[in-house]
Amino acid sequence: MRAAHDHGALILELADHLRSANHPGVASLLHSDVVLTVDSGEGARAVASRAQGRCACAGELVRIALGAAEPAADPAVSVVVTVEELNGAPGLVIRARGAVVGVIVAAARDGLIGELWAVLNPEKFGGVAGMSQPGGPFGHY
Repeated sequence: MRAAHDHGALILELADHLRSANHPGVASLLHSDVVLTVDSGEGARAVASRAQGRCACAGELVRIALGAAEPAADPAVSVVVTVEELNGAPGLVIRARGAVVGVIVAAARDGLIGELWAVLNPEKFGGVAGMSQPGGPFGHY
């Protein structure tokens, strides 16, 4: 079990697993009763607004990371997942064609990820510091 101070390590691991669409790897980082809340707004591809449980949340996270950029999940579109500071803590920024298409923040519980919030609504990206350029304090991994 991971210590509470390893939140950054959890996010880095989550990013690695999402980049490779490693569903079991993503699931291994999630608490058994994890909850994912998604704000897709009207300007983004619709996904479930809420998922609960390790398997359901892992599946939604992989779908978000791979398919948030294009409804048809165009393999020609390069999707980049970076770890950046969001609301004062490490979070994930998802870009396609250089544009931000999603952000994911998480809260840890018992050494695992216990709650996640994914914002796919482009109208809400403007208020997040460091969103215009890849990198940020945690860099591009």
